[in-house]
Amino acid sequence: MTSIARSAKDRAIVHGVIDMARSLGLQAIAEGVENSAQRDILTELGCALGQGYFWTRPVPLEELPEWSTAPHLGSKTIR
Repeated sequence: MTSIARSAKDRAIVHGVIDMARSLGLQAIAEGVENSAQRDILTELGCALGQGYFWTRPVPLEELPEWSTAPHLGSKTIR
């Protein structure tokens, strides 16, 4: 995911995947979002959902119930 901030070709590919998902009635979810620059580009390209280190580290299954109800959780949308 890191190259979408540096490469117009990579951005075009990501944009194409987002558009293809939309045309099929699906919602694209970006995987591996690591920083605000990537989040901002994905938002511009029309991707509203994502996951990655930008929001949190991977959470072990046994920690998920506690983590998912913690007050730090807000919307996990890209915006």
